[in-house]
Amino acid sequence: MPHDAGSAEVWLRYAEADIEMARVPLPRRAMYEQLCFHAQQAVERGV
Repeated sequence: MPHDAGSAEVWLRYAEADIEMARVPLPRRAMYEQLCFHAQQAVERGV
């Protein structure tokens, strides 16, 4: 994380990145745990 990791702008960027990762279509044999992780992280960060 960058040095200004406590700023709202940085947390919003991380949350937006998490939600985008959660939206990426997964291959048929993908590990859905990763999708769930990124969705959960986005929710925790308030997206």
